[in-house]
Amino acid sequence: EMRKVVLLVLMAGMSFSCSESERIPADILPPQKMGDVLADISLAEAWVENYFPSKANGPRDSAISREVDKVLAIHSVGQADFRRSYQYYKDHPIQFRDMLDSAFHKNQNFQQRTFNAGRGAAPAARDTARPRTRPFPAQ
Repeated sequence: EMRKVVLLVLMAGMSFSCSESERIPADILPPQKMGDVLADISLAEAWVENYFPSKANGPRDSAISREVDKVLAIHSVGQADFRRSYQYYKDHPIQFRDMLDSAFHKNQNFQQRTFNAGRGAAPAARDTARPRTRPFPAQ
């Protein structure tokens, strides 16, 4: 009898602590928006890596900075809001992982659509099991 009471109290405490940890403060970007921003930043960085020579570190760094500013402007996110949100997610690894997984899948879907568009048509259902013939650009 006492064991059941203790177990119920522990389960109630765990469910309360889990729901508390999942609440995101109002001044933090929601996971979906933060994931979208990070996915677009990843694409912007890849673009800069592909179009600037590797020896041009100074111009490459400033180009990355400009592209990140553009991404933030597109998403209507300020630098301070982005930095605060990024730090929040770094401090909450489970939420950070979930948010990054979502961003990764969005990025993979974008790459797959881009790849398929380059081939002229979406692959037939039987094509999905075949390995890719061209690698996707590195992130």
